[in-house]
Amino acid sequence: MKTIIYAILLCLTATAAPGQDLAKLNKRTFHIGVSSRLFRKLNHNEVIASYKVWASTVAKERDLDLDVQVSMLNGLEGIQNGLKNGWLDAVNLATDDYDVLSIDPDTVFYPLREDGAGTVYILLVHTESGIEGVKDLEGLNLVTYESHNMVLARKWLQSEFTRAANGAMQERDIDITTVDKAADGIFKVFFRQADAVIMNLGTFNLACQLNPQLQKKLKIISRSPRLIPSFFIFSPDYQGKNRQLIEEAITGLHNSAAGQQVLTIFQSSRMEKSSTKILDETLSFLSDYKALQLNLSAARQ
Repeated sequence: MKTIIYAILLCLTATAAPGQDLAKLNKRTFHIGVSSRLFRKLNHNEVIASYKVWASTVAKERDLDLDVQVSMLNGLEGIQNGLKNGWLDAVNLATDDYDVLSIDPDTVFYPLREDGAGTVYILLVHTESGIEGVKDLEGLNLVTYESHNMVLARKWLQSEFTRAANGAMQERDIDITTVDKAADGIFKVFFRQADAVIMNLGTFNLACQLNPQLQKKLKIISRSPRLIPSFFIFSPDYQGKNRQLIEEAITGLHNSAAGQQVLTIFQSSRMEKSSTKILDETLSFLSDYKALQLNLSAARQ
């Protein structure tokens, strides 16, 4: 969700002309909390520093007293307390964290990509592997990678294992290796160095455009529903003109040349505002996942 934070910082400079309502916006700190789960592979201090340096540069160029603070938060307690006690104005968080937090936002903001909102996870194998379904992966090796779009991937994978073998197959029955990038996972399967990779469908489609041989040699044996792994919300207590200006900045990102550049870098076409209804399918998936795990646990007792 780095896209969202950059989008906010960038568009704050384009929402209003200097001296207009934007000046009011800068009279107070806008404090964003970010779940550390979204940046497991990156140095958190470097992430926070990059946001602050960027914000300072924007403020200097526009002669604005802009004070955007970013805090990387470990665990749910920091997010919950920050929203409850009022020191967080907005947060980026994973949807399965939101599912257990007692917060009730009125709207959410999420990136819209060329293939739609959210992420579709896929299990990919070589066409000559003899693997036809998820249950055929037992005892084999699978690769995955970490990114903010992959935060729900392991839950989906476990759900697929549970359904495929009526609970008899678990993650421990598979040799799972984490690689640095999605491309590493694709080519490990392509060159028969791994049996399967779990990844984002959009990333695979892009890779196939660049290398059509991938589509000929690799096949999808399972795919998830379209899920929204993470998103941006305001604190329910953060209201008024300031919030209105920031919301306009987020949803208007695609209207400026600089905003389009940011969206291109992060492979998003625009930022969308929606009611929490956009999360229904993802929350339904998470509810089903919990039920599967409870049933599995009960069956073992």
